[in-house]
Amino acid sequence: FRGFERPPAGFVLEWNPGVGFRRVLNSEMTIANGIERSPDGRILYVNSSGDSELIALARESGLVLRRIPVPLPDNSTWAPDGRLIVASLVAGFGGTEICQTLGGRACPAEFQLLAIDPTTGTSEVLYRNAGPPMGAGTVGLQVGHALFAGSFRSDRLLRIDLP
Repeated sequence: FRGFERPPAGFVLEWNPGVGFRRVLNSEMTIANGIERSPDGRILYVNSSGDSELIALARESGLVLRRIPVPLPDNSTWAPDGRLIVASLVAGFGGTEICQTLGGRACPAEFQLLAIDPTTGTSEVLYRNAGPPMGAGTVGLQVGHALFAGSFRSDRLLRIDLP
């Protein structure tokens, strides 16, 4: 899955008190989705779902620092070890169509939670699943030795015990 055959339609806006909104340079992408910032606020990590990549972007200059391939990335959170936990819908957009017909029940679409080193771009699969107990994971949050996954279409929250 690589993206869409159309020009980028999303971008990042930054808001500051007294100044208002400004468009972050070079932040155009197809389906800008989850976003996190570095602890010092100088780098933005933006999930471009339509381009299947995580983009590291210097907030002030707009310089693209790194593009990390991630299948259909959704939301990101920081792990205690300094890596980004990125939810990835491995099933792609087509694989999530079944979710629309299930009512409030859990969608079985395949997903993974990746831990990505923002400096090197290396990644590790922390969890991957399709079907029960939950699919279509769109966010992962680590609390202690547990990883919690949420979904855009589910009636549950998934807890994964980490080693």
